[in-house]
This record gives sequence, C-alpha cells and structure tokens, in this order.
Amino acid sequence: MARDAGGSREAIAEARRQVVEEISAAMERGGLAWAAEWKGCWSPVNAATGRTYRGMNRLSLAAAMRRGGFDDPRWCTFNQARDAGWHVARGARSPATVEFWSWYVRVPGSGAVTLQRAEQLVRTGRLPEEALKDAFLRGRLHHVFNASQVEGIEPYDPSAHAPENAEVERVADELIESSRCPVREERVDEAYYRPSTDTITLPLRSQFTSMDAFARTLLHEMCHSTAREVGREVERSEEGYAREELVAELGSAFAAADADLDMGAYANADMDRTFLENHAAYLQSWLTAIRDDPSALAKAATQASKAADFVTDRRERLVASREDAARANALDRVPLTSRARSAREATESARSVKTNARGIEPQNIRQTAGRKEARLS
Repeated sequence: MARDAGGSREAIAEARRQVVEEISAAMERGGLAWAAEWKGCWSPVNAATGRTYRGMNRLSLAAAMRRGGFDDPRWCTFNQARDAGWHVARGARSPATVEFWSWYVRVPGSGAVTLQRAEQLVRTGRLPEEALKDAFLRGRLHHVFNASQVEGIEPYDPSAHAPENAEVERVADELIESSRCPVREERVDEAYYRPSTDTITLPLRSQFTSMDAFARTLLHEMCHSTAREVGREVERSEEGYAREELVAELGSAFAAADADLDMGAYANADMDRTFLENHAAYLQSWLTAIRDDPSALAKAATQASKAADFVTDRRERLVASREDAARANALDRVPLTSRARSAREATESARSVKTNARGIEPQNIRQTAGRKEARLS
C-alpha cells in the first residue's frame, strides 16, 4: 500500500521540524541527560479517552508541556471537549498539534473515503474489491488544548496522579523476570544486547553509581532486544546503529515513565562506561540525522513506542499474575466454612442481580458494558 500524507504533508513536516529544534537544543545543552529537563512531561494522555499518546505525538506534547509550563498532562481537541460537555476557555489558543493517520481509498466520483467506508461499498457492490489494494495513508494534524485551558473538566490533582514512588530495584527485578530473553549480570565493563545469542549482559549492580543508572541501562538494552519481536530492521552500518541507539534511548525513557520511575533521577543517571565513551559520537549522529530529516525522529519515536509497549506489557502481565496468585493463596488460607458461606452469599447476590435485571434500562446495560470493555482495553 502506498503512503501519502495528503494535503497536510507540509503542515506535518513543519510541526515535526519544530519538535526537532526543541529536542536538538535540549541535547546540546544537556547531553545524554537532555530528557531530565522534561521530567514531568513524559506521559501526556488524552483527556477524553484516557489513553497515553504514542510515538511522535508523545514527544510533541511533552515538548508543548515543557514550553507552556503545563502541569496537567491531559489534552483534547476542541470537538472532544465539546462532546464531553466541557468548554475551551474563551481566547485560548492551541499550544500543540497531534498527528492522526488513517487509511483511505480513492473512489471514482467521490474523491477519497476511509478504508472502513470503502469496505462497506465493496460489501454492497458499489466498489470493486481490487480498489482496496490501492489504499494509502493520509495524515492530518489536529490542534489540541491542554486541560488547564478547558472549563468544566474535572480539576487535575497532581497528588492523586503522582507515581507510586516505585522502588527502582523492585521494578528492575520485575523487568528482568519478565524479559523475553535472558539477562545476565556479570563483572564486566560494558552492557550490551547480543543478537546472535539473544541475551543481555549487564555489569553487576554494585558497579553502577545508582539503581537509577542500573535501571536505565537495563531498559536501554531491553529495548534493543525487541527489534525482531516488533519487526524493527536494524541496518548494519554506522548510521543504522546510531539510529538504533536513538530508538533504544527514547524507548527506555517511555518505558521508565510508564513504570512510574522518577524521570529526573532516571535521565541524570550515568550509564555504563562504554556507552558514555560513545556518547559524543551517538549524540552527534542523532542530531545530524533528525535535523537533516525531521521524519527520522518521528520514525524513531514510533519504533521506540512499540519497543516500550512490548517491554511494559510483559512486566504488567507479570505483576498481574503475581497479584492473582497472592489472592488465590489468601483464599486458600480462609477456613472452609467461611469459604462456603462466601460462595453461598455470592450465589444469592447473583440471583438477586438476575431477578432485578428487568428493571435496568437497555441503554444503561450498554453503558455498563462499555465501561467494562474500556477498562479491559
């Protein structure tokens, strides 16, 4: 399928260029610790859906949060605010844009329609199935507003959304246990992922200046190890390896933020000696690549999001399985008579719900099901 940014190609390119300028300036000021300046900006979410933004949108909104001094990580479009019953404050200007990409199909006499609409036309015989083979991607920019610019939305309470003060070593242990490949801690002077053996090797924890440094190095190498799993090609050249390092750096930052690690301490942590020795070369290569082609940063951010999601999902499933096992063990310790009574009460409760089901409006049933489905997703 061909890729086409449609009439927004220039606008998207300009938006990306602005983000590249901000990141480039931060890298030149802060070196490898450039992300420390953005420590409170790494997890922007959509106020209407609750979903964390991914890829280039995550970087764009992080930059906008830092630039605008916003403490609220929630964002939404004008229409989303209106549909939710909120109101964008009078005179407020959108401080950021997000990219939205969809597949389109050209229909004679109708221009381009979404792939979903085209599939409907195929089912009704109004469009030949062969037309779907020519589907193309079209990107559009949507202006978004920070929740602090929106009236009627629930006030943001930083304390209620603050990280759980995660213990860094506990998180590191969970990451290692959930890793898709073996992680070896040995008395060595470098950290690396070796594709030929599909293993990660790290120096001993005692060799690092802090657990934050250990976690940062671990996440960096774990993001490298996802290449084959998420379909990321690593070009065997100096430029290719440098691009892969940028993906691993962005991916580790995304994953660290999703794990509720302290991003200030994380970004400032010194990594292993070999990586630091190559730091200047990597940094210059990144800057050259993204300045010459701002879309290179967008591609790296997209690949980094996939790597971070892969790592994060495996850790979350491990934690969830442990919690399920703990609940099962706790139930096993309850006396048999208590368990029988609990089971009887649960049965009576289920009967009561079934009896009263006729009194629930169908619309409410659908809404309840929708909320449950949203939580599961």
